[in-house]
Amino acid sequence: MARNSTSTNTAALGDRLDLYAEVTQTILAQMERGTLPWTRPWKTTVAPGLPMNASTGNGYSGINVVLLWLSGAVQGYSSSRWMTFLQAAQAGGHVRRGERGTMIVKASTYVPQSERERSEVSEDDPRAVPFLKRYTVFNLDQIEGIEIPVQKACAPVVANAALDAFVTATGADMRFGGNEAYYVPSRDYIQCPTPQAFGNAFDLFRVQSHELAHWTGAAHRLDRTFGQRFGDAAYQMEELVALS
Repeated sequence: MARNSTSTNTAALGDRLDLYAEVTQTILAQMERGTLPWTRPWKTTVAPGLPMNASTGNGYSGINVVLLWLSGAVQGYSSSRWMTFLQAAQAGGHVRRGERGTMIVKASTYVPQSERERSEVSEDDPRAVPFLKRYTVFNLDQIEGIEIPVQKACAPVVANAALDAFVTATGADMRFGGNEAYYVPSRDYIQCPTPQAFGNAFDLFRVQSHELAHWTGAAHRLDRTFGQRFGDAAYQMEELVALS
């Protein structure tokens, strides 16, 4: 029995809502793991530019840009180019064992058979049903066996003796490396990307001073409550203190 257009539309709407929820949860989970790439004042190893498909050369658009930006920032990928598992195989390469891909979505439409039949009887144009489809793509850093030119990173420009002297004078344990900036209360140290990752001395100091504000709240300093988990009331208050 052919499905009527009402039930088809309802099912399609349910699928879209489920996927919307999945995309939202994906973005929130990635946001909790790192700083947003469009607000972060330092450069990771990811090359500049919008995410693009390494096989077709086409740029991604819409929500896929956000999904791929976040995934690339959290994982610290050195490329902004992506491929599906099949595209990698067709290019003569393969996804490394154990690698997990990043979900993206494609919006399109289709005409159900019941709608085609109704249109033939009524002579009206058939109504297309919109849908979203999931795809999984892998960053070039996750793929082996493909010869693609490496994207060049931005040249570092950082130097300011006065700002460096201020940070040193605090006596804080400032450690450099990685793609994230944070203070670790349990071990009383600050983690910061290398100075070469910043475009200028002010941006480096801005990140250092923010984390130093958190550093002052340690139990043996100002004894502030940092919060037990991301987003709770104490965490939000601590962020407001560091931003002020």
